[in-house]
Amino acid sequence: MPISEKEQQQINAVVARFEASTGVQAVAAIARKADSYPEIPWKAYAIASALAALAVAVVTPFSRAGWNANALGLNAMLIIGTGAVLAIAAALVPFAGRLFLDRHRAELEARQHAKTLFLERELFRTRDRRAVLVLLLRFERLAVVMPDAGLARLLPAAELLALNKSTGALLSSRGAVAAFEHAFGRLELLLSSHGVQPPRVGANELPDEIIVEKGA
Repeated sequence: MPISEKEQQQINAVVARFEASTGVQAVAAIARKADSYPEIPWKAYAIASALAALAVAVVTPFSRAGWNANALGLNAMLIIGTGAVLAIAAALVPFAGRLFLDRHRAELEARQHAKTLFLERELFRTRDRRAVLVLLLRFERLAVVMPDAGLARLLPAAELLALNKSTGALLSSRGAVAAFEHAFGRLELLLSSHGVQPPRVGANELPDEIIVEKGA
């Protein structure tokens, strides 16, 4: 379900508060998917067909029909049909698709999507290169917090990784607004705890409005 106009306004306010309190330029973005994952329906089809074939192999010897022509045709339809149904479900229903999603691949695609967005939106053009992108991906239920060079060397990679995980978990359980509030709130604490005092800028260098993408 796409985020509502009210949710977008709430997220824009979160970004504005973060920038006002830290002096760091920030961009929030949300996308449906990082990639189309064309392999998911095929994986679903293969697994469902294999399980259906196994069930047929177990049940058929005990059935009255046995291995006659009619039974063979029915069994073939059952195997193919089961695979097709699950493949369609995996392609159209996010919950079903996630069952066949390779998490390592999803994390790589999420990070690549964030890098592409960072470059396309020219988030590197801030003074002292102190900007941060927070990207949420609905299908993958992942978050990517990507600071620019002026902040990346000051924020420990392990803490950013932990922030990605906790933000992704909140996206799954409580939605986009709560996830963004957590991400920017935690970032503010991290900046403070590591003694980061970004220079305050007179003008807003990046738009505060959330970027809403359909994704792949």
